[in-house]
Amino acid sequence: MTLSKTIKKASLLCVSAFAVNICGAYTSIPEINEKPVDGYSHLPKAEIKRHNGVGSLFIDGIVYPRIGIGTRSSTTIREMADSGLNIIQTSGCMIGGATKMPAFKKSIDNQAKNILEAMPDARIIVRLSIQPCPKFLKENPGSRVTGENGETEFQDRFNSRFSEYVKYRPSWASMKWRQLATAEIREAVEYIASRPYAQSIAGIVFTAGHSGEYDQWFGGKAWPGGLPGDWCAESVSRFRDWLRKKYANNVDKLRKAWKNDKVTFETAAIPSAKEKGRDGITLYDVAKTQARFDYEEFFKAQIGEAIESWCKAAKLASGNRLITGAMLATGDNGSRIFMTSPWIDFGSGPPGYNNRQPGGNPRHDYIGEEMRRH
Repeated sequence: MTLSKTIKKASLLCVSAFAVNICGAYTSIPEINEKPVDGYSHLPKAEIKRHNGVGSLFIDGIVYPRIGIGTRSSTTIREMADSGLNIIQTSGCMIGGATKMPAFKKSIDNQAKNILEAMPDARIIVRLSIQPCPKFLKENPGSRVTGENGETEFQDRFNSRFSEYVKYRPSWASMKWRQLATAEIREAVEYIASRPYAQSIAGIVFTAGHSGEYDQWFGGKAWPGGLPGDWCAESVSRFRDWLRKKYANNVDKLRKAWKNDKVTFETAAIPSAKEKGRDGITLYDVAKTQARFDYEEFFKAQIGEAIESWCKAAKLASGNRLITGAMLATGDNGSRIFMTSPWIDFGSGPPGYNNRQPGGNPRHDYIGEEMRRH
């Protein structure tokens, strides 16, 4: 067995062990149709493999430079072509409910046309933005991000760019929200596979509708409840399921860990954001705060879990022909899943917020392969 195969096998065993030991039967990815969409074979075969010791992009067996640049003008594309670059990231194409799909189709058609007219041999990474869906939020109030005191509305300054979504955000912990998005991703991949430019599409980078980077919907002091946390009904229910798996459904173990002889898996509550240690600055009292540690671990994994479910949906829909990744906010806590998930190939982001290249988001890092190999 070669070294690369040994490492890959070991990494997959690690992923399996993590899923069993930490999550057990706890569900983080909704049920997904595993059958490739019609026409999936029209897509190229894109994958991340080792090349000269580095995780690199291969498309139909040919290695490409490790670079992707978002662009909005044919002039910039021609400049890239002149410099020898041919991996292009589109600007944002949004999905988020049936009313968004026609706009998505029009946007990807127009962008692919403009890119390929300027650079016929371009390979395209689609920037697919997962946008809050008003219809979903109206029909599923238990899946809205909720502050500790029941608040669900966000500060106005965060809504100016998305006037039709002025009140609510979907909870990252919501399995209903993940399921809606995975279904729409499948529809988007099927549409791309049916288009004349399908052979030029190499992958999808997922971004959050409100900003691009996945974060906890403007957490911190801008959070409806004041400090990070999500007290919506679905978040509370899933946290309790998570606890059941962590403590092997043994209430005595839970009570001992939490130092609370009355707590049960049916009554376990999300710790208050105002309690000592939840501000991220004050030191925890480690003898009394296991409940907070547990919630932080659960809470901080939600974005990564959502991204993983969407990457898996795209991978399966494309017959494992597309590479997938996401734009993760600096300092957020989805990195463990990025490093261990077999469905996530890369992360995306600018090299620095004070040094953005034209078009934004100029870099794709194949961190999944790099970290698994490490």
